[in-house]
Amino acid sequence: MHQKIFDFGNRADTGIAIDPNNDDNVIVTLGNYGSLEHVQQSINATSTNVVQFTQISGAGSNKLPNSPFYEAVIDFRDNNKVIIDTELSVYATDNAFNTAIASDDGQSVIDVQWTEENTGLGRSPVMAVKQMTFGRDQGAINQGKVYIGPHGRGIYETDQLVGIYGNQVISETKSGKSGLVIFLIQL
Repeated sequence: MHQKIFDFGNRADTGIAIDPNNDDNVIVTLGNYGSLEHVQQSINATSTNVVQFTQISGAGSNKLPNSPFYEAVIDFRDNNKVIIDTELSVYATDNAFNTAIASDDGQSVIDVQWTEENTGLGRSPVMAVKQMTFGRDQGAINQGKVYIGPHGRGIYETDQLVGIYGNQVISETKSGKSGLVIFLIQL
């Protein structure tokens, strides 16, 4: 059985991203021109009561442009890091589930800080964004890489969200070496 949990009116729902670590955290991207509310978030998407969505399009100079949005990716290691693709390029934030309030043209909005992330890509419609979440134990060597599909321009990759994660510092004493620290990378 299908159950409607929210209605965005006459807006085209173009993408749904679910936090891989918390099913309640959801980002929805919306198409259409003529509205400044293109990205919505929920922190209670699995609620059996009323599911709430809040627009997170930012404020002031960190506000998203007025264009259709197509898809979003919530980083599997840090749900505050979100990448979205738009009619104009790619945007990212590292505070998507922020609760701070800012003023934008006299209205109170959630203060999500968006930045344009199109170095090497240029401004063009980006129709797809995906993140590799499989790890080395599952045969992948590109865990965390993000793949971007701009319209008619091939496929791009970025390691913006890839990093050494879960380092464990192990101290050992070795003869002839002082202060040796070995890093064990656990992916």
